[in-house]
Amino acid sequence: MSKILEFCVGLPRKAFAAGDTVISQGDHSNTVYILVSGTLDVAIDQTTVCTLSAPGTVVGEIAPLLGTPRSANVKAVTALELVVVENINTFFDDQIDAALEVTKQELGRLFTTLKLLMGTQHQFMEAAQQFGVDLKAIPEAGAFLETWKTAHKDAESNFPFTLAPDVVGATEVSLADGEKLFGEDEPVAPLYVLKSGTVSINSADGAIALDLTKPETIINIGYELAQVNSMAEAVARGGATVAKVEDVPELFRSQRVAGMGLLRQVAQRIVMLNTTFMQVREVFLGLGRNAPAEMQEKVGKLVDFFKQKETELFKAVLE
Repeated sequence: MSKILEFCVGLPRKAFAAGDTVISQGDHSNTVYILVSGTLDVAIDQTTVCTLSAPGTVVGEIAPLLGTPRSANVKAVTALELVVVENINTFFDDQIDAALEVTKQELGRLFTTLKLLMGTQHQFMEAAQQFGVDLKAIPEAGAFLETWKTAHKDAESNFPFTLAPDVVGATEVSLADGEKLFGEDEPVAPLYVLKSGTVSINSADGAIALDLTKPETIINIGYELAQVNSMAEAVARGGATVAKVEDVPELFRSQRVAGMGLLRQVAQRIVMLNTTFMQVREVFLGLGRNAPAEMQEKVGKLVDFFKQKETELFKAVLE
């Protein structure tokens, strides 16, 4: 059983029969569900995008966190038992340990989605070469690649989270020019928040390359919450000062408004990355429709490739 269910003792539960609607697309609600048993389908505009059955899976949290309408329909495939969180906005006050587990799930979804988005462009170019598609022969190809490049940069620049650096339990760390805060692909335990100066974030493959200069920017979320190794190295440029928090869960236990704020930021980034991908997808489908007749079969293979990536993206966001 998922750890989150251990922290949901005492919360109400609700049973659904096979075929029952759990969530309706377009509705407004603050209710979130946690799967105890059974299987459910997630569909957008009547098209099933994911099937969920893992106990402890959080369902329907994005819309309440952001105050937006439900983006999908959720129906029971089999008999279901769900934990009912009546109001996600008070979760950090009422059920702090369960709320931290929700944050871990959301961060996992976010980082998986980010990696998919970052990797898809490179894989697309490889697929085009493999299928023998000469993108230069398609007039709209340049606009497509530019859209992807712009979308990638927008996603990258809007990715960092923010948190006030004067949080309780934080210690100040001064970094000299060129001093490394942490390396790539490391399980970095502390949470780091920029107080002043510049910290450059760069991955070895060049997919991530940005300078963090805004005070309150979170440089690393902390391995205990993120459950993933660092995606890039962090190095001070011209010197920097950061706040360091060793016990990240305890930080959010003691400062629950900050914890809820982080959870909302994570939800915003998930929606942003999904929107970025869909914008690129629309441009790409236009590219496929306008390809020369002699290239339609080959471009069709690229369309199938893109649809596969779309499925992977939905699964990353929803599972």
